[in-house]
Amino acid sequence: VDRLLGGLDLFFSPHWRETALSKQTPLVVTFHDLSFEIVPSFFTLRQRIWHKFMDYRAAARRANKIIAVSENTKQDLIELYNLDALKIQVIHSGIASPPAGDRNDENNYFLFFGTFEPRKNLQTVLAAYEEYYDKSKVKMPLVLAGSSGWKTSLKIPAHLKNQIKVLQNVSEEEKISLYERAFALLFLSFYEGFGFPVLEAASMGVPVIASSIPSLLEIASEFGMFVSPFRSSQVAAAMIDLENDQDYREQLITKGLEAAKKYSWEKTARETLELFKEIHNNPLYGGG
Repeated sequence: VDRLLGGLDLFFSPHWRETALSKQTPLVVTFHDLSFEIVPSFFTLRQRIWHKFMDYRAAARRANKIIAVSENTKQDLIELYNLDALKIQVIHSGIASPPAGDRNDENNYFLFFGTFEPRKNLQTVLAAYEEYYDKSKVKMPLVLAGSSGWKTSLKIPAHLKNQIKVLQNVSEEEKISLYERAFALLFLSFYEGFGFPVLEAASMGVPVIASSIPSLLEIASEFGMFVSPFRSSQVAAAMIDLENDQDYREQLITKGLEAAKKYSWEKTARETLELFKEIHNNPLYGGG
C-alpha cells in the first residue's frame, strides 16, 4: 500500500488493525479495550471468530507505538500481550461539547445508556431498580436506552412495566434529550475500556452511579458514586441516597461538570498529532 501511494511517513490505524505495510513505515495503532480477550463470553461466536482472525496481538507487536484510551487499557496490553510499557502512550478519548441550554428538572428518571448486551449488566440495573422502587418514597421511573446488541432478554417485573421504558437505537438528538431530564445515570458494566456515557452524563449535569471497575474508577474518580456491579442492593442504596440528599447530588453534579471539561476531542487530536510528530522526527523510525 505504501509503495502504491509513493511512500508513507506514518500509518495510523484508529481501531487496532494493521495493513500490508513495509517494515520501514512507522505504524501507530489505537486500542480502545481488550474486552474480547478478557471477557470473550460476552461476545457471539461469530464475533469471537472474527477477533481471532484479526490477530490483535500481532498488530500490537507490529506497531511502533500504541495509543491506549485509558491507563486501564494500557495495563491490559502490558499484561496480556507482554508489551513494553514505553511502547504505549495513554491518550484519553474525548466527548463532544454539550449543547447550550438548561436542564429540565421535571419528570426526572434514572437512565441507563449503552449497548443492549450482556457486558452492560442490564439485569443488575433492573434488580436494583426493583429494590429502589420498593423502598423509595418518590419512585422515579427508569429509562433503558441505547443501541441494540445481542443476548439481552429483559425480564421486567410485571408490576413495574408501567415504570420502565425501553428505547433502542436512539438518535444523537434523542440521546441529548434523555440526558437533559435524567436524574442520574446507572452504568454498571462488567468491563469497559473507557466508558463514554459516564462522561457524557457528567458533561450534561447528570450524577453517575457506576461500576467499581478500573476504567471507570480512572475516568470518573472525581464525581462517580461507585458500586459493585454484582450487588444490586448497593446500587439501590446509592439511588436512594441521591434521592434523599440534594446537597450531595449537587456536589456530584458540580464535580462532574468540571471533570468532563478535561476530555475534549480537540485535546485528543492535539496529543495524537504530537505523538505523530515525535515519531516522524525520531531517527529510530526513519525520521529526523
